Amino acid sequence: MNYKLFWGEMHTHTYCGGVFGKIEEAAEVAKTHLDFWAPGEHHDHKEFNWERICRVAREHNDPGKFIVFPGVERGDMAGDYNAYFLDDTVSVPALETFKSLVDFVKKQDGRAIMIPHHTGYKVGCRGTNWNDLDESVMPLAEIFSMHGSSESEYGSFPMDLFWMGPRATEGTAQAGLAMGKKFGFMASSDGHDAYPGCYKMGLIAVYAKELTRESIWDAFKKRRAYAVSGDRIKLEFSVDGHFMGEEYKGGKKREIKSRVIGDDLLDKIEFIKNNEIVFRTSAPLNRCYSENRKGKYKVRVEWGWGPGGKAKWDGRLELNGGKIVSAEPCFGPPAPNKIISLAEKTCEWLSHTDSSYFFRWNSNRNGREGTNSIIFEIDGSADTVLNLKLNQKACSYSISRLMQGSCIELASEPPKEGGWNVLKFKLYEPVPESQYKAEIVFADNSIPHFEKGGRGGISDFYYLRVTQANGNMAWSSPVWVAG
Repeated sequence: MNYKLFWGEMHTHTYCGGVFGKIEEAAEVAKTHLDFWAPGEHHDHKEFNWERICRVAREHNDPGKFIVFPGVERGDMAGDYNAYFLDDTVSVPALETFKSLVDFVKKQDGRAIMIPHHTGYKVGCRGTNWNDLDESVMPLAEIFSMHGSSESEYGSFPMDLFWMGPRATEGTAQAGLAMGKKFGFMASSDGHDAYPGCYKMGLIAVYAKELTRESIWDAFKKRRAYAVSGDRIKLEFSVDGHFMGEEYKGGKKREIKSRVIGDDLLDKIEFIKNNEIVFRTSAPLNRCYSENRKGKYKVRVEWGWGPGGKAKWDGRLELNGGKIVSAEPCFGPPAPNKIISLAEKTCEWLSHTDSSYFFRWNSNRNGREGTNSIIFEIDGSADTVLNLKLNQKACSYSISRLMQGSCIELASEPPKEGGWNVLKFKLYEPVPESQYKAEIVFADNSIPHFEKGGRGGISDFYYLRVTQANGNMAWSSPVWVAG
């Protein structure tokens, strides 16, 4: 496969002028931990400024390093849609009605798309009416965000936002697929805190040839995209060699392949066919340390618990007897948070936490606790030692010691009256590679949709759903098979 994997966020609100931060500040945050980004400013807000949105996209777009698209959100009781544009010179979109926006997007000759979001609410109450989905300009649907999961009526991440919930079957992605609609899956935060890519609020992953606007855009249009809730789970999914997002004409027997690299124990890997589970593997929640004394591990370091108010964190990790393969940021507001340097033996980072963000309605969704973390992939052995320093607190733990259980350290002195209300950080139990990586081949010999007259016309559709032990999930875009 001649594609690279890139991570992005396509739905950030700042209200341009800084209700929760300026759009320029959001762009600076995005480039610290994402490959591409697009704002989704509300069209009817008093500070909406299309010229400013396009200028920010133009000034921050840097091919090969960081890609920005101009975007806008238009919503009403009939449903919410974001429009995105390949060019940063496009005129102000026609935002008066849903139809006027669709017509405007169509006139851009393939250089504009629309994406419905929080689709799973009741139709007529901000949910998506799938009859309105025009596949010619709407290749993707946002199935996860701070609103929860719009995949189906069941499962994790309920859509219980007080004034908009609950979730309704008719607006879910599975309802749209059952009608025969063809769209890929993506996720983005819909955050109103000027912090693109906030952890546990959703990210979109795309497979593209290179990090340019044109290449990322091609991935959008061809549905080479998938959704994750938080952790950057790597997915590959194909049916008879046809990659996620594709459609083809096939026979009765299909070979389904998946490759998954997670960030925690892989709890469930499921193949969904026509909204039914045709294959499921459930891994035991056991790290099998006796069989994994050497190799690759993933270790999460998390910080931020403690007394109210803001805290600055200067972090450094140094390894003895191993090497750092990768460091995955899991950051949220307030800024700045960034990995400053990364080498085989060391990693340094700067972070800020603020307990007040935990109590804001848009920053504490989907189980987010207001902490920050980094997931380290380490190639070593049980004897590898992690020397960690956060602020003035230093500690050392071997992989062998962490196999016995997680470790929590106090980053500040406890109050004189005692208690546990002090700044803290945590090193999690290591996850061996055999428990976070899986490749599966499955032969589906069940009766095709087009032979038994199923819903949605003559095409079968398949997609991959992954659930980790820590609750984070990923959903591939579907593959469609016609008879």
